[in-house]
Amino acid sequence: MERIGAYTPETAKLVLEVINTLRRTGYIQQGTQSSPYNPPPNTPIYFRNDSGETVPAFACMQSSGTVSVGSGTSKKTYIKMVKPIDVTGEGGPHFFNLFRPVLAGKYGIADDGPELRALGTDPGVGKGMDPTVASWTLSSDGSMFRSIGPDLIASGVLKVMREVSAGGTKTIEYTIIAVTTAGAGPYAGLKTASALVHGAPCGQPALIGTEVNVIDHSGGLFDAGGTMAGYTGWAAEMIFLSLASGAACDDLTPCHWAAINRVCDPDTGVYATACV
Repeated sequence: MERIGAYTPETAKLVLEVINTLRRTGYIQQGTQSSPYNPPPNTPIYFRNDSGETVPAFACMQSSGTVSVGSGTSKKTYIKMVKPIDVTGEGGPHFFNLFRPVLAGKYGIADDGPELRALGTDPGVGKGMDPTVASWTLSSDGSMFRSIGPDLIASGVLKVMREVSAGGTKTIEYTIIAVTTAGAGPYAGLKTASALVHGAPCGQPALIGTEVNVIDHSGGLFDAGGTMAGYTGWAAEMIFLSLASGAACDDLTPCHWAAINRVCDPDTGVYATACV
């Protein structure tokens, strides 16, 4: 006869791990309601699923702004989450759903680490991974996350860590496709170039051949007139105070590529063509 309630040490460890994760993410509280000194270590990241489909457990998501729900004392602000739209974080930071699928238009809690569970195929311990555009999974090539290995919690789930830069400013070399002027938002009034990346930071080869937006905060780098197609330039990852209408004095832009230099003539770069 089976012993009801008996379980192995491995099962006990798994139960403890799940309980600790629930506490850390705010699903359950430590202590009682009368004890205000036992909050979860991290503030829960509440989100609304704006993807138009169900977000599966452990999905990689990308933030696309915020939305306020309710009124008065019950008013709460949620992060809007969608399927990843880029691999750079330019469109918004990436987060991961926890172990409860979230229906379209419904609400959930996201995880930002340090240890994360993600959907994907394990590339090997220590290998780099990136979000996959228009997918809930991580790719097997990239530099935003590092694989720790498969997680026994479910098939196809990995443990990963967000990559931490060892220091220094990340820069890219690019050629301009076209230049427009931002009409609103954090870069209101600034010239913005859609640009093709030719040179990427070490460890981020997936950026080469992708299209990114580059912002000219100086006002003097995208000033040659016309679309400036073919001009070579350089950009660095930066943040600035927001220029959005009504922004508070300490509101910041997202981390983005900011123009730092360019050549004086178009079509001067020498670049190899990527394999097809």
